[in-house]
Amino acid sequence: MKSASDFPIFSKWLDAPSGAFGSRNGESLVPPPDKEAYWRIYDELKEAAENARAAHPDAAKMVLRPKMYSRNRGSRGHRPVDLWVSICSTGANIFGYMPQVYAIASDRGLEIGFAVSIAEDDYFDPEVKERNRSIVPFINSKLPSSDDLLAGELGRELSRQGSWHFNQKTRLTIEDNGFDAFTSLPNMLDHLKSRGENTGGGAICRLYSGDDLASIDLTLQFKLALANFGHLLARCAPTSWDMSVRVA
Repeated sequence: MKSASDFPIFSKWLDAPSGAFGSRNGESLVPPPDKEAYWRIYDELKEAAENARAAHPDAAKMVLRPKMYSRNRGSRGHRPVDLWVSICSTGANIFGYMPQVYAIASDRGLEIGFAVSIAEDDYFDPEVKERNRSIVPFINSKLPSSDDLLAGELGRELSRQGSWHFNQKTRLTIEDNGFDAFTSLPNMLDHLKSRGENTGGGAICRLYSGDDLASIDLTLQFKLALANFGHLLARCAPTSWDMSVRVA
């Protein structure tokens, strides 16, 4: 990653107070050079994701959705806990922009992979949590069963590639509960489709620590993730019927 040397900025401002990026009426605690470090990471995430999306055979059926972020104001005046970008199916806004191929940059390093849905404890807005409780079971019902041909082929390919983790949710480290919660793709699919849970979760990811970042070609990693999980995005994409029912 071109921005690998900028990642220590996350740890530097990890305990920054609210409003650290400043406001119209308040001074910024974070100086301009540090804001630029955050921006270089964010810009590289967006560029790599868009390059990978544009190169995919189904690019027209996918949309880029980056974190809402300002070069000068950060996250509404606050320093970003993390920076992320995702690729979703066209029309997935009615599903809360889920599922998604994603990358998250943070003090943990880089996480890249596929999220079936985002766990509700990653949201602060109670209205979003409530909305997603009706969406998550619907998405899970669209997933292939563990004995589906797609699941079998993808499971074998992920095993061949190695270093993929089947987690309860995104944003987990090896020390966290829920990391490697599932032994395989079929195991995760069986869990999501049979438990009837509505609080979200289910992620397949690779993790890269700060020491690994300089050697990563982020565009290639995004292309690999889209090659692996593009069929799952398509499988769970909203149909015209979904759109008419959920928008009505």
